Amino acid sequence: MGLLLALLAITHVTLIDTEAGRARQDYTVIISGDRITAVGPAKSVKVPRGAQILDGRGKFLIPGLWDMHAHLFATLPLDPNDPAPRDFFAPRFLANGITGVRSMWDDPGAIRRLRTSPGVPRIVSCGPIVDGPQPYVPGAVACANATQGRETVRRLKAEGVDFIKVYSLLPRDVYFAIAEEARTVGLPFAGHLPNSVTPEEASGAGQKSFEHLMGLESLDPKKAPTVFAKFVQNGTWQTPTLTALRGLTYFDDPERLKDPRISSLPPLFQQYWKSGGAGVKSDEAKFQHQLDLVATMHRAGVKILAGTDTPNPFVFPGESLHEELELLVKAGLTPAEALQCATLRPAEYLGMTDRLGSIAAGKFADLVLLDADPLANIANSRRISAVILNGQQISNSK
Repeated sequence: MGLLLALLAITHVTLIDTEAGRARQDYTVIISGDRITAVGPAKSVKVPRGAQILDGRGKFLIPGLWDMHAHLFATLPLDPNDPAPRDFFAPRFLANGITGVRSMWDDPGAIRRLRTSPGVPRIVSCGPIVDGPQPYVPGAVACANATQGRETVRRLKAEGVDFIKVYSLLPRDVYFAIAEEARTVGLPFAGHLPNSVTPEEASGAGQKSFEHLMGLESLDPKKAPTVFAKFVQNGTWQTPTLTALRGLTYFDDPERLKDPRISSLPPLFQQYWKSGGAGVKSDEAKFQHQLDLVATMHRAGVKILAGTDTPNPFVFPGESLHEELELLVKAGLTPAEALQCATLRPAEYLGMTDRLGSIAAGKFADLVLLDADPLANIANSRRISAVILNGQQISNSK
């Protein structure tokens, strides 16, 4: 006898169609195992006998969210008083409806082990950062010349990373060698815009995404339309991490350190938050410029990803993705467009639209049930009633 798959039916729900950017009322979604098997108007979709029923009346169903710039610190604990990362990060991500994470700096072996743990979001990982001969951060791979850059790409490919993350201090020749080798071995590369390279050059070299608006804040406004048109032509994405940028903008506000949520963080992060922004002064005008820059790129057709850079100062694991969506709306995106930045766009970026990003038959059953309409107010993405990962309902305890 074959294995009997668990059946789940979400009935009479308002389905948020991320592809069309609209709500579809009174739908039923059938899940068998880890896949969606049927989606349609409730009157035309038959609920299988024996299925567990989740009543969706008055609720709204969206695809699972992705944080496209996060640090899982899969090699923790660095401190014996800190919990293992799966005990700290994963529950907070899942409780906030985040069923997928692009990890931007980790150990490949630790990520492999983390992926096999129960109750962990999907993970796409770059492994270690690749930087110049004197790396900006401890633990990054130091590459002093083109040969070392190429060797590093091949080694990381063999270790099973999903992409290469380039960093700020890469020399020009090393950067372009990495770009060429990444194309040769079939790996995307993304990350910081190195100080040695212009945005146009990085886009032309195939860098798939820029993080944190690096290299763009000082862009000549007269030149910006040409640069952004090149991004669109080359398929260069942006992950602005507005939540992290805002955290730095208002770092010297003493009220920020009184946030009661800080006490829930591991001691390592509490210490980092209290010291990591020493000397950084608040600059509200700068943050407004960053919001305006995102709006201008979006209007130009540059594709945007929602990412937080958690757990940088005042970026709370899981919860801050909702803040990121709100900031994208503040920058000028509609709620539907902001929601796409955490659902449909990640699936497009990762080449996984056949499995993720929208609610359709054949896709993974990664879903979030909300108590209010996120298209009416993006802050409603926080009002989570249930989270489903791989067809299994996750206990929701933030």
